[in-house]
Amino acid sequence: MKDDESQSESKSFIDKLEEMDIEKLRLKVKYIPCLDDTLKNPVEIWYHPETNTMHYFKLYVGDIIMIAKTIDSVFKDIEVIEGDYDYVDSLRRGVLIYHQKI
Repeated sequence: MKDDESQSESKSFIDKLEEMDIEKLRLKVKYIPCLDDTLKNPVEIWYHPETNTMHYFKLYVGDIIMIAKTIDSVFKDIEVIEGDYDYVDSLRRGVLIYHQKI
């Protein structure tokens, strides 16, 4: 039974990799070294109560926005977005926990 579950999890992971845009993946990998900075020095933190997820937003040079996601204080994923402010704004929902004053 566990082997079947492992295979279905592996298939879904492989399916996700096959569907992923290679340029988006390259951008994501390029900004992995910024993860610690994004979590420690975000410009915004949003709490999404429906998923119990925290989203840490950080702006970088060149219209790059990195969003680190945690669930129950455990890192889950990052998104690196280049200039798509409509999409970034769509992630600004739930409860604003922190906003850096400029």
